[in-house]
Amino acid sequence: MFVFDARYLTVGPAGIGVVCAELLRGFARLPSAPPMRVLVRPGAPLPDEVQKAPSLDLVEVPWSPYGLRSQLFLPGLLRRLGARLLHGLIASTRCWRAASGWSSPSTT
Repeated sequence: MFVFDARYLTVGPAGIGVVCAELLRGFARLPSAPPMRVLVRPGAPLPDEVQKAPSLDLVEVPWSPYGLRSQLFLPGLLRRLGARLLHGLIASTRCWRAASGWSSPSTT
């Protein structure tokens, strides 16, 4: 299962949040889109076509993508969701691999 991290969508338009919204609009319009789970914050301002898209399963996550709670609780959530791949829009997002958990790219 592919998981898209859209927790960067906030009430006020911000650069990365706008990118998330537009990518989700594009996914929602695909005629034969594969199923995707989308991580969102409670009350996120999602476009109507995203909320109604049958291929998008919206999963509310109560913590910010920034910070310790995300690092502690996101791996367990991804396991429960059956995630095989996590896509996030910022460099600090780790690549998720189902077999081994979090994988961090080398920074050297």
